[in-house]
Amino acid sequence: MPFEPDKITWEHIEKAVQKIKDEGIELHSSTGYDVIIDGEAFPPKEIMRYAHEEMNGDRVWERSGGETTNKYLDDMGFEIVEKKKNKELYELKQEFLKEWSLERVKSMELDEYTNLNKEDSFCYWLESKTQDLGSIWGGSAYKFGIYKRNNTDSEDSRSGYSTDGEYAWVSKYGDNAQEVFKEVRSLIVSVIEFVQSNELQEIDSIDLGDALKWKIAFQYSDFQVINIFKTEAIRKVGKTEGLADADSCPISKIHRFLIDKKPEGEDYFDYTRELWKSYESDRSNEKKAFDLANRKFWMYSPGSNAEFWEEFYSQGIMAIGWDFLGNLRNYNKKSDLKKPLQEAFDTDSSKKNDKTACWEFANVIEPGDIVIAKKGTTEYLGWGIVESDYNYKEDRDYFKHTRKVNWLNKGIWPDSDIVRKTLTDITSYKNYVDRLVKELQIGKGVSKMEEAKNQNYLNQILFGPPGTGKTFYTVNKALQIVDPEFYEEHKYDREALTKRYRELLITDWAESKKRRIAFTTFHQSFTYEDFVEGIKPDVNTEGDLSYKIEDGIFKRICRKAKYYSEGEAEEARERVRLSDEDFKKAQFFKVSLGNTNKEEDDEIYQYCIDHGKISIGYLDHLDLSGKSESDIKEIVQESSGLSDFSSRAMNYFIHYLKKGHYVLVSKGNSIVRAIGQVKGDYEYKPDAPISYPHFRDVDWLVKDVEIPIEEIYEKNLQQQPIYMLKKDWVSREFFEKQNIAEVTEGSNENFVLIIDEINRGNIAQIFGELITLIESDKREGGKEEQKAILPYSKKPFSVPSNLHIIGTMNTADRSIEALDTALRRRFTFEEMPPKIKVIEEEGALKAEKSEIYVSESQFLLSNILETINKRIKKLLDKDHLIGHSYFMNVKEVSDLQRVFYRNIIPLLEEYFYGDKGKIQLVLGKGFIKQAEHSGETDLFAKSDYDDSIFDDREVWELTTDWKYNDEAFEGALNVLLNKKA
Repeated sequence: MPFEPDKITWEHIEKAVQKIKDEGIELHSSTGYDVIIDGEAFPPKEIMRYAHEEMNGDRVWERSGGETTNKYLDDMGFEIVEKKKNKELYELKQEFLKEWSLERVKSMELDEYTNLNKEDSFCYWLESKTQDLGSIWGGSAYKFGIYKRNNTDSEDSRSGYSTDGEYAWVSKYGDNAQEVFKEVRSLIVSVIEFVQSNELQEIDSIDLGDALKWKIAFQYSDFQVINIFKTEAIRKVGKTEGLADADSCPISKIHRFLIDKKPEGEDYFDYTRELWKSYESDRSNEKKAFDLANRKFWMYSPGSNAEFWEEFYSQGIMAIGWDFLGNLRNYNKKSDLKKPLQEAFDTDSSKKNDKTACWEFANVIEPGDIVIAKKGTTEYLGWGIVESDYNYKEDRDYFKHTRKVNWLNKGIWPDSDIVRKTLTDITSYKNYVDRLVKELQIGKGVSKMEEAKNQNYLNQILFGPPGTGKTFYTVNKALQIVDPEFYEEHKYDREALTKRYRELLITDWAESKKRRIAFTTFHQSFTYEDFVEGIKPDVNTEGDLSYKIEDGIFKRICRKAKYYSEGEAEEARERVRLSDEDFKKAQFFKVSLGNTNKEEDDEIYQYCIDHGKISIGYLDHLDLSGKSESDIKEIVQESSGLSDFSSRAMNYFIHYLKKGHYVLVSKGNSIVRAIGQVKGDYEYKPDAPISYPHFRDVDWLVKDVEIPIEEIYEKNLQQQPIYMLKKDWVSREFFEKQNIAEVTEGSNENFVLIIDEINRGNIAQIFGELITLIESDKREGGKEEQKAILPYSKKPFSVPSNLHIIGTMNTADRSIEALDTALRRRFTFEEMPPKIKVIEEEGALKAEKSEIYVSESQFLLSNILETINKRIKKLLDKDHLIGHSYFMNVKEVSDLQRVFYRNIIPLLEEYFYGDKGKIQLVLGKGFIKQAEHSGETDLFAKSDYDDSIFDDREVWELTTDWKYNDEAFEGALNVLLNKKA
């Protein structure tokens, strides 16, 4: 095809950009210029090459770069910008050297190295100010050897670390702060001197952390050090680029190797940026890669007839019996297992299968192997990847030999003649394995499945019949999301989990500062106005009735989550740091800039923000310059139609609010949208382009934000346009100066909204237009991020990506199939079936394996529930079973009687719509019987109505003796279980 640059149009450019985005095409960066398209920068020649392909199918561009190519794009109206980033990077490196010369470092004092002022310390420059030159973020402040503590209340009791209260340090460097600092400073000076003399190999042995010492080396180098400081990353890059021993050689060797490979003439930062991209790409590909080669395949039975499958699947383990053998690693060879097995089973047989299963489970299976779970000889149940070595769990009640497994697929795949043994290595049966790989889809989409397994879905619903622990389990789910470290440490301590959950649960929005879990319940009357926003009546301090827009729980938790997403919280606090002394002197005022419920008042806020002012609208016809407090009061008193509040507000604005005081600009009563410091005295400007004439100059520290008021103040803001905030209620933490060394990555905190009984609400009505916005790719930062204009506030709204929604639904009320289709598409569903074994393992009678005596008979609670549920499933379906939670607290006979008459029988009456004949099929004659007058012929009063049609109608009634009589209850249970009394 001919080269036809003049035929390229705007449309071809747009199609080229869309293709590049859709296909994730990596472009070669340009040297001097970028073209800006829809706010994104692209290399001009690359864009023209793909645009030419869109025009005639030939991906070529035969013009030189720079002005020659730029002219085509400029003529079409695209913005061309000169690339300045690398120039700024070189300047930043020089700025560091100017600030921190070797001579200054040699004489540097401890408070220059680390302090709470943050902006002038050596540590701050290394970690934050020069982060664009290469990041060392992450980890703790101990990486600096010593740091000044911001939080002096906590103690670190770990060995290897010390503190004197003011400073904390790594103990190996010395016994006191000054001694430690001198040692650390000496090591830093050595790094600088070695890099400046190009003796990189000497830096390898210097006793500082790799990231710290190589960042210092780079800062003082003449670009003979690569600006990648993470050890794992630099080794990976070295390996990728061809250094064979990069995973074990000294770090200095990798730096020299990579520098030698830099093409002559290529910019240093362009080169190292491509190295980093290569590392990120390789790491991404490693996550996606899943090779079935060189893996063993195991056929495994999770208990007899797979009785423990659900349990093991939910726990993420595989386990085998033979607990009497103890720790299987105590046996030196497989044959050592023969004698104890023979003795246990009183047999002379070789016990070949048993000893092979035990030996291979403990010694042959390896992490990465594929495990296929089976039931008997006729069904496959699922498959997973082994994730751990063998563990002997002595604290388990049974099946104490365990390994962690990431179960990645679950279902039922019928087959015949599946091997009977508990554990079998089937790797050598290649045709069989190939068939299973295909039928069970082993490895297919595994990267996505592993990601899904290891992540908590953004939108998920726990569903199941009543009493299966859905609400109970939301505690676990929520903590896994908002505090995963705590959950992992305490996941078997229910009391600790519940306590932590309550600490994080928002019970009062005005006091929700450190709380990240919100809870609500849907019901038939729950509306969009309750969930998102609505108009509610309000009475002000003057007793006047007005209407205001009030945010619902979803909007509030979204705003709170958004504030913490992508470091927005830290960025806001960054701009308003105050030292202890400055905070003690500070005074804070709340100020309104217009009425946020009136769209026309937006111009007041915007004018003030743009011009560095605050303004107020009372007495707008009067210039109050030079007026005293009493003068203003007198003016108001002599004027008709003005309230005393007018004088109070103006005196606050003119006299009480001083230069140097801080103002918080409200948005409603629960949001701060700007923070400033007063810089000027009162001014009267009647010709201002807004309706307010009274002004004060302000230096805006934070603007155009949405900070939840609880982050700054202990109470919601009042409607008054201006008043002084109570100093004791202002958060010291928000305005606190913080040592950069104590700030680590990961401020993007997760939040959770729990919606109980989500299926009982009208989903379309409650979510409204926002049902689309909760999808992961439609959220903030998603590939197809979307916003909606809310109907009452008329403001754009989006859902942050760090908000998780957990719903619960009772399938007895409504099945999944009957759910709103829009909801089903946007949520993942996790079934919570009744778990019979949980009653035996965790119930109040776990020591007795759920065994209870009623009069002279012995019963298993688990057997009672299992029997009832089998019958319900036959008569109805699995959505109407009885949950195990009703039996968990049963300790005595009276408890079990209570469960029957308060829970089981009412549920069955609801399930069967009062058809007690079917209830008798489930519970038996001991609980339900035919009424004695059921067959009476003279039952009805004399009438002209033909009552013969009711002659064959059966009448049923509940028995009551069993409620209070143990022997009657014993008999009823025996009938239920078809046992002879």
